[in-house]
Amino acid sequence: MSMSEQRYFSIRTFNRTFFDAMYMIAKYRKYLKKIDKKFKSSIMLVVTNVNGCRLCSHHHTSELLKSGASNIELKALIEGNFGEVDPYQVKALLFAEHYADVTGDYDSNAFDTIKQYYGNEIAIGILASIKLIMFGNMNGISLGNILNRVRFKKISNSRFFTDIYNGIIAYLLVPIMIFINLFRSRIEY
Repeated sequence: MSMSEQRYFSIRTFNRTFFDAMYMIAKYRKYLKKIDKKFKSSIMLVVTNVNGCRLCSHHHTSELLKSGASNIELKALIEGNFGEVDPYQVKALLFAEHYADVTGDYDSNAFDTIKQYYGNEIAIGILASIKLIMFGNMNGISLGNILNRVRFKKISNSRFFTDIYNGIIAYLLVPIMIFINLFRSRIEY
């Protein structure tokens, strides 16, 4: 699986993903720290490949190289061939692909398998990483679309207001969303 064509995300889908990501920051940020940088970057690159965010792909490729990934590992992740990847990470990477493919409407049995394999805390850290990069991809795709508009490049599957909202306005809402989620009851995954 090489970089997919850039996906389009509606404001409704973006809002759900945005709210989920801010919830994970508000309630489960300590679990994000349980996953080392290389593993987290691998998860993020796999999700980015599904969503087709070129801005994010560049960033996560760079982060993986900084964290010590070999060229062989990097190539394997980009191609979706996990035979050259740390076997410990493979289940999480496959789940991350599944999550991105279905835009967050994941199979709960698949996540149960992740919890059984990694334990509850690391599994939640994996889920949080996926939710955060989904938000980042949606945001990055919209920012890329805005940049392309400024350069007078044609953009397929893009809506001006959606890109402005998903790419720029959402940043103004981050503190509000985190604050709201601080007071929500905890969801048990």
